[in-house]
Amino acid sequence: MEKTGKALIIVAFLLVLITAGAFNTVVALALLGIAVWAITTKADQVCQLGAFEALYLLLLNGVVRLIVNGSRDIIGQIIIWADGNPSGAFTTVYNIIDFVITVAFILLALVSLLRLIGGKPAETLLVGNYAKKTLGLFVPHPAQQTYYQSANSNTWICSDCGRQNDGQFCQGCGKKKP
Repeated sequence: MEKTGKALIIVAFLLVLITAGAFNTVVALALLGIAVWAITTKADQVCQLGAFEALYLLLLNGVVRLIVNGSRDIIGQIIIWADGNPSGAFTTVYNIIDFVITVAFILLALVSLLRLIGGKPAETLLVGNYAKKTLGLFVPHPAQQTYYQSANSNTWICSDCGRQNDGQFCQGCGKKKP
């Protein structure tokens, strides 16, 4: 992984780590910018995957918090309608849930960050596969190449380099005859 790419991906996971307590739109846009940079500059695949993993980890944090906070607001409103007070144990339970979510996302970001610092791909739990699928949308895959033989049965043309050969291996690239 190149130094600039590695530094940007480390910054991306640091941003996720710093904002683990709440979703931040500015950080999401910054991570999206890093992901776009990784794709447009054709950074190596580890950088591209890391950029999308950091972005998806932040987005997953936002979705989880939206669900938890939304349910807290709905239940709190129901309690208020029932002439109750939504404080006390109810608030404490949601504070504990919020703390557990924050710790979980901090741990996910830390593990990915430590893997990156160690020179390995981030392979972030929960979002790594989605990053690979996304990367497949942006990075073109080479077309399936086929080998074919010329009219003379002893000669064949290598589809990798286009050289005409008559032996068992391509004289241009070393590929074995199909």
